[in-house]
Amino acid sequence: MVVEAEKIVGLIITVFAFVIGAILFTVLDRIAEKKGGGAGILLGIGLDSIPESLAIGAAVGFSGPFAAISLLIGIQNIPEGIASYREMKEGKSILKNTRNAFIATGIISAIPVVMGLIGLFFMRGMEQIIGMILALLAGGIFYMLYYDMIPKAHKEKEWLTTFGAVLGFIIGFVVVLTIGS
Repeated sequence: MVVEAEKIVGLIITVFAFVIGAILFTVLDRIAEKKGGGAGILLGIGLDSIPESLAIGAAVGFSGPFAAISLLIGIQNIPEGIASYREMKEGKSILKNTRNAFIATGIISAIPVVMGLIGLFFMRGMEQIIGMILALLAGGIFYMLYYDMIPKAHKEKEWLTTFGAVLGFIIGFVVVLTIGS
């Protein structure tokens, strides 16, 4: 996503949006941790699905790498939704009740459809905005992926470790594009 965003909006905007995405996901992750229960799961699904659904809707009719990315994002949402439902149902929250977990999953599942339609009807031809959304989402997803890879640091509430990895990636990306080209 970062490579595609850089092609669309350029290096400076890509770096800025990537870092803002990581900061946004970091702050919201910390809020969800304090709230507990199923809040983190619902927040993660919502944050993940809103920008990607806008981009997918806007990408309808595009070809090449952008269409492939959109298709892959859509496919990966299926097991993500099933896993989230199971985690909410079995977790220690008000959502562990099957009915509540199903309702919450249904509401969260409607968001991508609405955002996809907004992208389809209102964002076609807005490649610059789509590029920024891709970079923002990439920063947030990179934060979440790295967070999952080093759980011990997060048991000790050390979010700086994850954010350091985010910055290391984007600095490496900039170096490769500016010096390595």
